[in-house]
Amino acid sequence: MPAIECLTPRGELAAEIARVRERDANGHAAHALVATLAILVQPIANAPANIGFGLLVAMCALRVHRLWRVWALMFRDWFWVLLVAWALWTGVTLLWSENVAYGARQWGGFRAILWVPMLWPVIDRWRWLVGALLAGVACANGLQISQYFGGWPDVSARKLTGGGFHMYVFMGAWCAIAFAIWMMMAVSLKWKAALMSVALASLAAIGLVIAGTRGSVVGAGIEVAVIAVLLAIRQRGWVKRAVVRAAVGAVILAAVWIVVGEKVQQKFDMLVVKDAAAGGATNAEVPEQTVSAVKLNLQDGRMVMWEYAIGQWRQSPVTGLGFGTVLARSKNLAKDDPSISAAQRKGITELGHPHSTWIQTLAETGLVGFALYGAWVISTLAIGWRLLGASRPETCPEWLPPALLGAALAFFVASQFDCYQMNSTAFAIGLIPIGLLSGLRWLTR
Repeated sequence: MPAIECLTPRGELAAEIARVRERDANGHAAHALVATLAILVQPIANAPANIGFGLLVAMCALRVHRLWRVWALMFRDWFWVLLVAWALWTGVTLLWSENVAYGARQWGGFRAILWVPMLWPVIDRWRWLVGALLAGVACANGLQISQYFGGWPDVSARKLTGGGFHMYVFMGAWCAIAFAIWMMMAVSLKWKAALMSVALASLAAIGLVIAGTRGSVVGAGIEVAVIAVLLAIRQRGWVKRAVVRAAVGAVILAAVWIVVGEKVQQKFDMLVVKDAAAGGATNAEVPEQTVSAVKLNLQDGRMVMWEYAIGQWRQSPVTGLGFGTVLARSKNLAKDDPSISAAQRKGITELGHPHSTWIQTLAETGLVGFALYGAWVISTLAIGWRLLGASRPETCPEWLPPALLGAALAFFVASQFDCYQMNSTAFAIGLIPIGLLSGLRWLTR
């Protein structure tokens, strides 16, 4: 690395990461191994995900004397500063929240931002880390298929099938992220590895459909189109591969829906009827429109909830209502409020919180929080954009930055449909590939 580069904040951080790696080779290898294990178990179930995260935190605690300077230098990086500032401002808004206990409990989900400083020091082992992510999702896909078509693992009360041991919402997002990475590998590797990548991308697409979370499906679809355009613009000689990736991705998603989609829909309808029967109704008493109403929850419930949350935000546009407030207000919605119909009231009280990271951030943390979050998202996309071009380190393969950028993009789109930042395991779904993407800058050139 040129000496002049070490004088810059970015160069100093890169040099410090390399210096720690060289001076503590055994600790570095152990750290990378624990990080790999922690990522591997994230898509499988909540309990092992929390254990894996805890083990990685413990490993970093043992290496504080080696890593403290790396973490200090991170505060010169706008990506990290904006993420921390968004988390801190969200915590500050608890001071005026109408449900401090609930808000504080959900704010605990921001501990997931520790993934970034825990992954950057071992980013040179990206093969282990990305491989663990993909292997973990593939294992979870197997559990999904077993649950849907074999009945194991059992579905817990008030939880739809489609997640295996996980929440189906979480699994949908994991599958969208894995799909983005596998599709990038499919058009970049040699033909045997490419065929394997297509097969595993198809498995992830099956998991995406089985999970039945429309936000993740929308995220995967937008990712396929946007990354194709970015590749065609940013990377030389990639126009053909970009078109092939978009075409193959679209074909896989369409084929999976044709093959699996109808059975998934039938299974969903059966669960709705079964749930109604458990409440005392017979199959004949469950009208078709009831099933349709549940299936259209996104259009009816979420849209109403989003409108309600934005309406509440207008009461305090700059600083927001305080984290956790929208749920408190929705649960105590006045029955005699003439501005809200009975159907709208039902959707608002049942959903409770905004079910959107973007809208919750706006409503509960105001324009200040929304600006911090938006700036962090933009900084993530800007890092990906630069890594598609000349800023990509020589040791980083061409396919890796667009793969992780596509994963980040799919997560950001899916975040419009669910509040991932309220749960540390859910937030990790995006922060792991985003942390890896942003960390690629520190690879040795």
